Amino acid sequence: MGLNNIGIEEEAVAELFRDYADGKIKLSGRPKTLFERIKNFFTSVFKATKDAGFNDVEDIFENVRSGEIGRRERAKTPLDNLKDLQAQARSDVDQQAQAFSLKTFYPKLPFAPEGVRAHNLPHQLLVEG
Repeated sequence: MGLNNIGIEEEAVAELFRDYADGKIKLSGRPKTLFERIKNFFTSVFKATKDAGFNDVEDIFENVRSGEIGRRERAKTPLDNLKDLQAQARSDVDQQAQAFSLKTFYPKLPFAPEGVRAHNLPHQLLVEG
């Protein structure tokens, strides 16, 4: 085949995985955990395509070529739902804060004593409240 050392290692790992998936060899520890995760990933991909109505790979490519896949309505992801909840929570908090502020803020403005003109008032006129 003319593979270099890295290519030979990759092929060896691929053959090892094939033998594991076919039940020809038993593994334990980290290799087994890694291969189980790989196997679960591919199982999930195949199940998802089947659930979406695709029977084989050609169905997927045909729907991509025809634009059918691009026209599908997108399902909301958990991240979309989280963003919606965050926006609603911010809105609720803003409304509560505004209602509280309007309810509890009664400024007490100091008035100048009778007979005092504005140009004689101190520069630091503060609002009490």
